[in-house]
Amino acid sequence: MASVTEKRREMCVRAAKFRRSLLPYGRGRAGSIVLSVSRRTLALDSRFAAIRMCYDVRIPTQEAPIVTLQEEFDRLTKFIQGNMKNKFAGWKVMRDRFLNHFGGTADSAASIGRANAYYAQLVEAKFPGEEFAKPNGRLTPVHPRLRERFGRTVALLRAKGVAPAALSRLKSVGGFQIRENANNANELSEHSFGCAVDLDPELNPNIKKKMLPVSIIKHLTGLDPYGEHSEGLRVAAPFDALLAHARALTAASQDLVRAFSSSDALRASLHKTLNEQFDATASLGDLAELEGLVRSPTDSKQKVIAKLTTLGVPHSLIADAELLLRDCFGLLTKRQQEAAPRVQGTAASVAAFGFVNLPPELIAAMIAADGGGLNWLGSSRGTKDFMHFELRTGDKPPMHG
Repeated sequence: MASVTEKRREMCVRAAKFRRSLLPYGRGRAGSIVLSVSRRTLALDSRFAAIRMCYDVRIPTQEAPIVTLQEEFDRLTKFIQGNMKNKFAGWKVMRDRFLNHFGGTADSAASIGRANAYYAQLVEAKFPGEEFAKPNGRLTPVHPRLRERFGRTVALLRAKGVAPAALSRLKSVGGFQIRENANNANELSEHSFGCAVDLDPELNPNIKKKMLPVSIIKHLTGLDPYGEHSEGLRVAAPFDALLAHARALTAASQDLVRAFSSSDALRASLHKTLNEQFDATASLGDLAELEGLVRSPTDSKQKVIAKLTTLGVPHSLIADAELLLRDCFGLLTKRQQEAAPRVQGTAASVAAFGFVNLPPELIAAMIAADGGGLNWLGSSRGTKDFMHFELRTGDKPPMHG
């Protein structure tokens, strides 16, 4: 392929030839000669091409037409356009990542054609069956592979005799939208391709690890939300093996809510924790006094440490006990300000409403090898997304090729 310099030289030569072709007419007659249409077109093309090449301006040709972002967006089906977050503004942001799933950006027209064909496959989720509940979004678009997994989940719950209890409480099913991943903006969400679903998101929030009050949950409920029960739900084991793990997580969530339901409830929970885990000999009256000391405006830490010492807490555990009291009573204040659950969870919102409220039977059936076989992000080792179930990597549909 000729270089830009060679093309520039060629255009300049053509322009010079045309200029010489006019010399026989003389300077005075050159401006008045009559040229044929084809000759005039050639002359103008030569002049403009020479000027543009000298300034190194690229000229589009019929073989490489300019395709604008708007033209690309217009080639997407109305279904894709309507379900893309922020419509055309979203396309400008997500365009490259979207096209890379369907063959890349080099031939955007071909990739868009594959995308249009892919999204034409999507079907209504129809989950759960109408005999159980009609939650908002039960007809959300999903890939047929995901709907088939929903069918397997319902069949397993029927076989276990728990389908009505597990499914009738669902209020919201959905999540389909072409958008960035809420936990990693460099990637598109699995919801973008109909490969994931969110169940009752407000009561089963997405919450970052640093926002989840892990230490408080461990001390007050006895369960580590990143421990063995979470790990046990990362694999598609049989339903019966998963159910105990799911029950442990949901029970811990309920225990946390009970502990933060009032000042009296929190003092009772901390009374048990101090005596069992920190070797204290505290009474409920001592916990009321400790709460007052924690909230004291002056010398609070020293006063709490002195009180814990009198209650027999070993010196090696004093710092941890003082920090636990301070964190719990501080969280209680924030929890009392929470009026409604949050999709993006905080320590206060999970203290008020829990972190996972799905029926444990449903969680186990969605994950189970003999059920849905889905990946649950409530078992994630980082940000927990308790609402979110998705096809596992090996089960995802091909998008091109």
